[in-house]
Amino acid sequence: ARGAPGQNPCQPPQPRSRAMAAPYAKLVSSEPTATPTITDPLFIDKLNAITQFEIRQANVFLQGVSLGLWPNSFVVSDMSRMTDVLGRPQDKTPTPVFLVQEQSGCCGRLCCRGNQAFMAKVYHAMPQAMAGDTVCGCYQGHKYRPDANAGVAMTLEREGCCSKWVGCFACCECCQQEMFFHAGDADPLKPGDTRRGAASSPFGHAKAPRYGGCFTPTLELSATGTEGFGVTEGPTCYGGWLSLCTDTMFSFSRFPGKAAELGVVKKRKADTCGDVCREFVTRVDQYEFHAGPEYQSLSTEQKATLVGEVIHLDFMFFENDLPPCYVRGNGKNAVLICTLCQMYLCGCCLPIQICIPLGGK
Repeated sequence: ARGAPGQNPCQPPQPRSRAMAAPYAKLVSSEPTATPTITDPLFIDKLNAITQFEIRQANVFLQGVSLGLWPNSFVVSDMSRMTDVLGRPQDKTPTPVFLVQEQSGCCGRLCCRGNQAFMAKVYHAMPQAMAGDTVCGCYQGHKYRPDANAGVAMTLEREGCCSKWVGCFACCECCQQEMFFHAGDADPLKPGDTRRGAASSPFGHAKAPRYGGCFTPTLELSATGTEGFGVTEGPTCYGGWLSLCTDTMFSFSRFPGKAAELGVVKKRKADTCGDVCREFVTRVDQYEFHAGPEYQSLSTEQKATLVGEVIHLDFMFFENDLPPCYVRGNGKNAVLICTLCQMYLCGCCLPIQICIPLGGK
């Protein structure tokens, strides 16, 4: 397990002067003006007490055998507290605090993987992992259980294909990525209900600006009816072989410039042989969220928006990531395609690849 670093792992450039930049994030006009608050005391306590989260996808085995078509699930853990694994006394793992379960249609995951519309429930987790099953000599990973007495902490709502054309150039409203964050269990809410005005007000909202930040992946963050409290920014190039060699960093800042005073998200590079194999055959990723020096000054709703936004980043950038190498052929000819990285441009992700013929006529 990884220990918590002693300092902010990202040292980005300084932001522009605040006197020269107005608040970057704004609520969309379709968002209701009411300002609901989070009242779940357990959720509030966790957000206030934990400043370093590990977020990783679960169901590695099912994701692999289904070629990524199995609904995504995530385990959010407290990196500062380790706990024993029941049934595997030799193992320790960060203490689980939340379980996130995607709810989406099979057709959306098959045809629009990474851009599908979905709801995701964030459950409180039991604070101890259990030993998983071993199939054909392969350990499938630890098991995690929701806390049945605590219920749902928040609900994530993301509208996708085909009601919004996300994943292409963000030149107009219908192409701009966004996610809404609701307190508790938002049933029977469906993706897109908030934008259509058919749902109660969310407590948080993340949305890509028009043209998506050009070469810098950008999302504007707002919460509880404010004029915006921050912005998320990422790298121009990511994924492919680049993800095997280096960590991928996203910053949460008050203003554009990657100051990261609110926090940073790190997608871990492949450190072991198992990590390399996972990158080649699955879309299962691991992240770390490290709070910045101004994180504790945020409201509960703003903190919840930051934690939920990590899930949104995974769908936007890494559910569609191509393997470092794969083969395409038609029975007579074949080509080895090596993905060096993905390049972000105005909301669209463009693969940078090398193609090597493997013979044939």
